[in-house]
Amino acid sequence: MIARLALLACALLAACGGGSVDDSCSSCGGSGQARYFAYVANNTNTPGSTSAFTVDPATGALTAVVGSPFATANNPTSVAADPTGRFLYVANSTSGNVSAYNINPTTGALTAIPGSPFTANAALPRALAVAPSGAFLYVAHGAPANSISVYTINPTSGALAAASAAVPAGSDPAAIALEPDGRYAYVVNAASNNVSAFSLNGATGALTAIGTVPAGTTPQAVAVDRSGRFAYVTNSASNDVSRYSIDPSTGALTSVGAAGGAGTTPVAIAIELGGRFAYVANAASNNVSVFSIDATTGALTPVGLPAIAGASPRSVAVDPTGAFLYVANAGGGTVSAYSINATSGVLTSLGVPVAAGTNPFAVTAIRRFGP
Repeated sequence: MIARLALLACALLAACGGGSVDDSCSSCGGSGQARYFAYVANNTNTPGSTSAFTVDPATGALTAVVGSPFATANNPTSVAADPTGRFLYVANSTSGNVSAYNINPTTGALTAIPGSPFTANAALPRALAVAPSGAFLYVAHGAPANSISVYTINPTSGALAAASAAVPAGSDPAAIALEPDGRYAYVVNAASNNVSAFSLNGATGALTAIGTVPAGTTPQAVAVDRSGRFAYVTNSASNDVSRYSIDPSTGALTSVGAAGGAGTTPVAIAIELGGRFAYVANAASNNVSVFSIDATTGALTPVGLPAIAGASPRSVAVDPTGAFLYVANAGGGTVSAYSINATSGVLTSLGVPVAAGTNPFAVTAIRRFGP
């Protein structure tokens, strides 16, 4: 347990800064030197796969890991790592389970955890989120399950075990995000055009419904800023981003309007680690919108022209240093990489997108201390 807490402390400290973060952690075990990896869930059913890349922390360049892509079950739609970067989880929607892997601290290669894939508590596991403590995995299940389930994460092996029965959400949950302190969870419901809010029990992981608020048309993604004060939802059919304030004592959401400036069919959102900028992937206009975030009100203001992406960008992730952004392009089978201007938030392409698997649907970028 002490080692786990030390790893978690290193990961959380590392995630709080920018490119100048100290990558060493003497209490993390071994050399303590951090390595960086990116993982992409490829949404096919023959079966699906997860592409793995090493990330150069100086340039942001991606290099395919030997053995990549790694097999999953059918139609993976979401990928998430625990805070220490030891375990990776992939939601396989049509096979109704979650693949779990150990992450090699040196190479980034994936090895299936015994028992993987783990059967989901309900049908169509669609989106994942790991608690900041690393103790629980939350799974959003699309229609007709329309629910959220909770799993405990074994601190030694990374294996999953159902913690409680699935709890109801709205119609066709599409994404889930947790407040940075792990007190609240927010789920966007694509068919009922709203957002469900839940409080989280830190000891058991259990969810308790807080209430729902309206979103735009066909919401697809949700993100919470690092201060835990604001939540943002991309609405793919109304081509805008809903903004909410978060009550710090109850977790309840209050709508404070919608921002324009997104492209066509916004389906994913990521917030820069300093909380100053938001990035929205637009699936139909093949680009990424950049917004500055007002620190007081949370208001979004478009910054410059959208960055050109590949075909049908479907997911977006900021790397743990806050210096780079990665976009999974579902239509092109590639991952686009960008540097983030620390002052303006503007994106600069790092060159030709790199190849992933077929229909890359979700991307995450992680820091791994090892062993």
